[in-house]
Amino acid sequence: MARPTNTKNWQALLEEYRRGSETQAEFCRARGLALSTLTLKLRERSKTFVKVGGSERVEVELRDGTLLRVDPSNLRIVLEALSDNAVA
Repeated sequence: MARPTNTKNWQALLEEYRRGSETQAEFCRARGLALSTLTLKLRERSKTFVKVGGSERVEVELRDGTLLRVDPSNLRIVLEALSDNAVA
């Protein structure tokens, strides 16, 4: 795949990474991408939240495809817990 130049291309590439079993470094090396760029794009994507229907909940998709629907009043606690687990 050529280097992505727009949002649509990056979305496809990030989905390919998410479905695969390669480490970030392996994925980048095989495609001629900078590891720092992939890491940045994954972080940007993880900060995307959408309102679910007309409800007062936000949906967070984890890397493994798990969807969390969280009440906004608990969102900070959930994100902190996820961040703590990522570091551990």
